Amino acid sequence: MILAILRRARLFFVLVMICSASIVVARGGLNSFSRLRGADPRLRVEMTSTGEVACFGTTMEQALLLSLKAVGFQPPRRNVLLTIGKLEDKVDMLPAIEALHRMGFSLFATHRTHEFLSSRDFPSGRLYKVSEPRSPNIKEYLENKRIDLVINIPQHTSSAEKTDGYFIRRLATDRGIALITNVQLAKRIIEALEMEKQSKEEQPLMAWPELLLQQR
Repeated sequence: MILAILRRARLFFVLVMICSASIVVARGGLNSFSRLRGADPRLRVEMTSTGEVACFGTTMEQALLLSLKAVGFQPPRRNVLLTIGKLEDKVDMLPAIEALHRMGFSLFATHRTHEFLSSRDFPSGRLYKVSEPRSPNIKEYLENKRIDLVINIPQHTSSAEKTDGYFIRRLATDRGIALITNVQLAKRIIEALEMEKQSKEEQPLMAWPELLLQQR
């Protein structure tokens, strides 16, 4: 049985295939937004990867995390920035945000996201937007690489305007900070990070599955 799950993000376009009951393959596509000056680092319907890496795991979460690391994803160490536009996306992300808090990450957020988290008793530090000339500001935090992971879920699927969200995504890209712009992918990555943290086993190096060799 083969199950395909498509995900979109800045660094990768993930295709997960369940080849057997015990082997999962995740393919990550590397995109070149860091070389495209001024481009908005968000994937839409077109495929724009310039390279791909396939990784094996015993679970979907394990294979996903291996594929992300293979295309340059750096797991967060301490600080995570949350900027989530729509209310329904904020609600959808709540279990994942709770998982980040449970794992001990320090959360930072823009005004409305910060208020939403506070109303749910999640501690977070408020950062002012790039367009707001006040401190502490997102720009200074990103330029000084005080943020390890940016989860920026735009309110609009497409926009020609250079919004605060655009400048956040661009700053993260230019400073080499991990960026996620898709709710479903953000949830899966956080699940994978929590599973990795809970497991004491190192991620294995797996041989090419005999199942695939037999199909040649």
